[in-house]
Amino acid sequence: MPNKSAEQILSSNTIAIVGLDRNRKKMGWNIFDELNKRGVNLFAINDNGGESYGVPLHKSLQSLPQKPDAVVVAASIKKYPKIMDDLLAARIPDIFFQYGTSDKAALNKLREKGLSPHSGCVLMYLSNTAGIHKFHRFLQELFVKGDK
Repeated sequence: MPNKSAEQILSSNTIAIVGLDRNRKKMGWNIFDELNKRGVNLFAINDNGGESYGVPLHKSLQSLPQKPDAVVVAASIKKYPKIMDDLLAARIPDIFFQYGTSDKAALNKLREKGLSPHSGCVLMYLSNTAGIHKFHRFLQELFVKGDK
């Protein structure tokens, strides 16, 4: 299976955002709103289900009406360990962890299972990003080599 770049993952047609909090001020909503503005078909995952701000919240990746092309993880796997089980069960190969939501052990475990996890600032890797995220991307490309 080819290893897609962060940019390719985030340009997918259908993306599930795992760990979307009911608090609108959390990073998951920033990611959701930016991808939504770009016309991406989005699914929101919150293990409590229900609805938040008019957006249906699905309890797991397996409960989605269709399999997404990629997954963005917006909640800490340490705080919500069921996320790893959900990712492994769903077998969606392209996964992007927002900064602070994963660790090396989790990334390695997913790679061992044939999945393609990335980590970083989701907003930084979006095409035509602006503001602080564009500057952050510039610094990343200038100084950091490694997992994108």
